[in-house]
Amino acid sequence: GVHIDRIEQKLAYDTVLSHFNEVTPFGNLSLWLFKRSYLDAHGQITIGGYNNGDFELTGNLMQYLGSKKKNIGRLRFKAKIINRMPAWYLSHYKSNRFNWNLNLKKERFLILSGEYLYKNITLGARMQTLNNYTYFDDSVAPKQNRQTGTVLQIFGSGTIPIKRFGVNFRGVYQTTSMKNSIHLPAFTGMLDLYYKNWIFQKHGKLQTGFQFSYFTKYYADAYMPALRTFYI
Repeated sequence: GVHIDRIEQKLAYDTVLSHFNEVTPFGNLSLWLFKRSYLDAHGQITIGGYNNGDFELTGNLMQYLGSKKKNIGRLRFKAKIINRMPAWYLSHYKSNRFNWNLNLKKERFLILSGEYLYKNITLGARMQTLNNYTYFDDSVAPKQNRQTGTVLQIFGSGTIPIKRFGVNFRGVYQTTSMKNSIHLPAFTGMLDLYYKNWIFQKHGKLQTGFQFSYFTKYYADAYMPALRTFYI
């Protein structure tokens, strides 16, 4: 298929209305392999306008450990390549307090992940490689990190039903080589303890309980209301 976008934006430093015409051809592929593996892929590229040359490629492989009906779980692998311009306002912006007109390079991301899924339990890891990552520095101005960096996440999540009670949980360990431009807690976790039951002669369902969240100590980003964004 094809996406066709027409963007019209009146910029504060322009004397005329700016027009951007972009065409994005895309395609999807899905197929079963040997009745135990499922593959799907997606690709798209943008032609014209500010985002000319942007592209994204995604591939997913699901492998059953056994047959589809009888197995000891599934393995899911995902790879994504992103090559894109930073958001328009990171390149061009003007207001009473902030003003910049930058020539930024395209961001390039490679994201690889693997997961093991069994019933309601998921365990996995994700590695992201970032190049030209764009963020707001401590002067509240866009900045690109020209060095290639990584973000590693190891996670687990799931649901454990116990008759009318249940437990939902999710935990993530994460670390990054880009500590000057990305602030992350080393560990975050969430735990739900709940009770659920039918009410009003099964015309409605009640679920109530407690939610606990936790993250390790870290130096968080500041917030700039005028830009509605976080900065280092």
